[in-house]
Amino acid sequence: MRLAIASLAHACHVRVPEKRRRVEMALLGAGVMLALCLRLPFLPSTLEDIDTVNFYLGVNDFNPIAHQPHPPGYPVYIFLAKLAHAVVASDARALGLLSALMSAFSLVPLYVLMKRLGSAAGAALACALTLTNPVVWFNGVRPMSDVTGFFVVIACQALLLLAIEQDEGSTRGTALWHAGSFAGGLAIGVRLQALVLVAPLLLYCAVRMKRARLVVSGAAVLIGGVLLWLVPLVWYSGGAARLAASVAQLFRDSLPVEPLVMTWSPRAAVVAALNVAVAPWQQVGIAAVVLLLAAAGVVMLARAERRTLAMACTLFLPYAVYHFLLQSTETIRYTIPTVPLVAFLASVPATRCASRPWRRFAVAACAVVILATGQITLPALWSYHTIPSPPIQALGRVTAEAVGRPVVVAGHYMFTRYLALLPDHLDVLVTSPRTEWRAMGEYWKSGGRRPILFLREPSRTSLMLISRNAIAPQGHWRWPRSVRGFMKGERPNAIELVRIDPPRWFCESGFLVTREAGPPDAVARERHVMYVRPRHLRSTLALSGAAQAPGSTDVTFYIDGQPQNHWSVDGQFMLHTFYGPLPAVDEYKRFSFRTSSPVLFTDVWLAPVDTPVVRPAGGFYSPERDETNALFRWIGPRARASIYLPEGPALLSIQGSVPVKYYRRPLKLTLSLNGTRLGSFSITGETFQVTQKLNGVGGPSWGELSIDTSAQFVPDSLNGNGDTRLLSARIYDLRLEPLAGGS
Repeated sequence: MRLAIASLAHACHVRVPEKRRRVEMALLGAGVMLALCLRLPFLPSTLEDIDTVNFYLGVNDFNPIAHQPHPPGYPVYIFLAKLAHAVVASDARALGLLSALMSAFSLVPLYVLMKRLGSAAGAALACALTLTNPVVWFNGVRPMSDVTGFFVVIACQALLLLAIEQDEGSTRGTALWHAGSFAGGLAIGVRLQALVLVAPLLLYCAVRMKRARLVVSGAAVLIGGVLLWLVPLVWYSGGAARLAASVAQLFRDSLPVEPLVMTWSPRAAVVAALNVAVAPWQQVGIAAVVLLLAAAGVVMLARAERRTLAMACTLFLPYAVYHFLLQSTETIRYTIPTVPLVAFLASVPATRCASRPWRRFAVAACAVVILATGQITLPALWSYHTIPSPPIQALGRVTAEAVGRPVVVAGHYMFTRYLALLPDHLDVLVTSPRTEWRAMGEYWKSGGRRPILFLREPSRTSLMLISRNAIAPQGHWRWPRSVRGFMKGERPNAIELVRIDPPRWFCESGFLVTREAGPPDAVARERHVMYVRPRHLRSTLALSGAAQAPGSTDVTFYIDGQPQNHWSVDGQFMLHTFYGPLPAVDEYKRFSFRTSSPVLFTDVWLAPVDTPVVRPAGGFYSPERDETNALFRWIGPRARASIYLPEGPALLSIQGSVPVKYYRRPLKLTLSLNGTRLGSFSITGETFQVTQKLNGVGGPSWGELSIDTSAQFVPDSLNGNGDTRLLSARIYDLRLEPLAGGS
């Protein structure tokens, strides 16, 4: 390490007394050792985010086409990770060790780079602010490629800045120019985004050079650095065409949802700006101090040192713009390359301010920031180091639950790679993206009756296509609070394990009871098919939906191809019928609905005939999950529900919440049954629960429950988020329960 620092100092050709240079080298060495001490004790014990699993798979079986890791494959990073794995057996620790080393040693080129932009004191302060930035610091132990890419990019930039300081054509200048160009080629092989960081500086250096020979030789070295990893990458990928197609598919998948330019709105732009500028510092107060110092630094440089400001912007601003517009800003580790720019600008008032009191104030503010970031980051690192990641904890629970029990394991497609880490003796059900329920349906239709241990993303709603009575929670895992802010944008941050017993019913196609069933127009044109387990009980079937074509639409209900009932519907509708009893054989019956024009079924419910039923119909939107992953439906100003009331009284219960900040007065909620008003409730708080006793009419009866609200709002008009729905309240629970003894 000492030899490496000495070599770099010699390359810098720092014209200072020998004693001062030795002190500088010693301080750099001490800084590297301190950075290592603040990282090495906190190496991860397990893999975590899905990208860490992909890197693990890439180290053990490099295959970018199979997303091991995802294309273009990070070949230089994988090579370095293999070297680390040769030293450390644990996959997670090996990848974490590489990050820790690269993070600590990035101090050397970062100091050189910052010193070229200013003074030694300013460089030291900018380095301290950068390496203690919470996101940079925390990612310095994660088994990811971000910090390794950061090190190579900073090294490339430092070498290129040193090169253009030398006399053009000198041996030292030419060597530094070629070394920087080669490092730029390697950097792109670590992370493709490095191109945005090294290309502007390479172009600037090429324009400044008067000798075309140097420009050509630098370009040749750059291309050589790229070919060094590109040729093996193409070979491993099975050819250039196959690799290019895989990369193009990756961009096609991400472009519609990730970049701000594809989802532009004023609110989205503000959120993206906060993610880029504030989120890396984890707390608004810390970010405010740093950004105010950085703004002051911009003003000072714009007045006195515009060339320095222009160079700093050339180094980092193109990436900041690229990240803001074209990447998922929610993933805060992507902001790491923007931190040095903010840190450098924040160091300017502390080292160049003419007023000594203000300079002292800026130094004190920077010291407070560094201490505050330590108080945030160190507890998070300790939790991250000592606690297995949520998916690994879930896999441990799956393994324990499967001991001595005949089970099948499945999960949302997100967890497919995690399931590959399970012991070989466990049966794993292979699922497809966004249609995971269909694989389980095929399993049940083929006679499978073992319980399914299912790993669920808490934010997903696809399991609503299965009878809710068959689903039992088994466990829930998420990162501790101290870690969650550092995992923003990562998947999975939380995970649930549920046991799914063979259900009473499940939908196969043609039911939009969750938005995950597919695009509404496509679902309306699918075959409307569900499967039901027979029972020796007469049962109730309730359906809600909407005809998609104007005029009357015929709907015919079949059981195993035999017609049972027929309706003519128009617009929004609620259908209900009785069926059975059916022979109680252990085979699912096929329930299908043939329609004369496209129909969208938005809710389905089956229950014994003596069970009270209330189900959403018109005015209820598709199920969603809130910030705590609790399930709810938005309702509009006039919502309707289909209600079935057997003999005897029952209690109607509604639990929900109201966005009171959007309403100037209490929300009035009115309930009516078949046009007869039942009661009115004034809702003043954010959450509410209303109950209403319903009396039977001496026999089973169907009816329509109306839920009218006195106020509503359109999210897009308030937040500019593109949501044009007319909303009133969230409904978390809507149920009808019999009252024993008529009480």
